[in-house]
Amino acid sequence: MKKTLLSMLALIVIIGLMLSMSAPALAGEVYHLKGNGVNAYWYEYDISTGVYTEINVSGQESVYNGSPGRPQAKTYVGIQVHQYRYEGYEYIPLSNVSYWGYVPTECLIIDKNLAAVSLIVEGLEGWKWDYITEKSTVVSLDVDVSWTATGPLSRNSYRWHYRSSMSMVNYRYQGKNRQATAQGSVCYDGVSKILGASSWASIFSAREGQVVVNRK
Repeated sequence: MKKTLLSMLALIVIIGLMLSMSAPALAGEVYHLKGNGVNAYWYEYDISTGVYTEINVSGQESVYNGSPGRPQAKTYVGIQVHQYRYEGYEYIPLSNVSYWGYVPTECLIIDKNLAAVSLIVEGLEGWKWDYITEKSTVVSLDVDVSWTATGPLSRNSYRWHYRSSMSMVNYRYQGKNRQATAQGSVCYDGVSKILGASSWASIFSAREGQVVVNRK
């Protein structure tokens, strides 16, 4: 269980890096990215079938401002449903359903105090990979999940600086986070799941910026 949670946190970090890398910095370029978001994780075990199910749902409303250009506001959602079982100590993956993409802004509503969040979106086109047949198919995804903060607001920040004979990079990050509980429902590939209290969830706000100067 601990290993799974660490894997999920690593995925969240990777998602943040992907957003930053979506607009690579050129010589003298400045960019700023800010936004609020949520993450939630459920872990289930069906004793009658021996199948484990892990569900991850995340969302973020972000504003990206590069140079040159006007700020761009977008809302994205990530969903993953992974199923597997064990034969003795052997891990047997069964299927993986996933979606990653942008959705209308009104689908994700985040309270300004990071106290409550609702995510409602239907008809997302995701993909299902069947490990048994080794085939990929298109599936429809519906999500209706709400978050409620359960912990106090925590803050963190850091700066990173790199200098060489060829370039100089300054990076800064400021974030706020609250532990939360999430519940709702998700429907995928014709399967509807009622999600009770999440195994782990958070509501967060982040702001980051980077300046890159290449020397001649």
